[in-house]
Amino acid sequence: FSADAWKIWVPVLSTFLTVVPNIVVIVTTTWLIVLAVRVTNRGGDQVKWQGLMTVIATAVVYCLAVLPGGMFHILEPFIQDPMLYVQFFRATHTIMNINVMANFYIY
Repeated sequence: FSADAWKIWVPVLSTFLTVVPNIVVIVTTTWLIVLAVRVTNRGGDQVKWQGLMTVIATAVVYCLAVLPGGMFHILEPFIQDPMLYVQFFRATHTIMNINVMANFYIY
């Protein structure tokens, strides 16, 4: 990853690999909520708000947890200071672990 071409490709690929999964999560969450409302309306029941809030909370925590990691990979080629690199790396991976811990409490 030391060639000059990678200084261009790493941010581009990192942006793509960060944005696409978040878009998929947002679209599928919205689709599931709309589908749940339609099914419950058709059956004459009411929407279970606890289930909807679980789906929304899981999606929000995931999207927020992966954003710092994506930013790290986008900015990685431009970080010159080794100490900043290590601290940024640790912070982003710690924040990504929030997703795992939050899922335990959400469910």
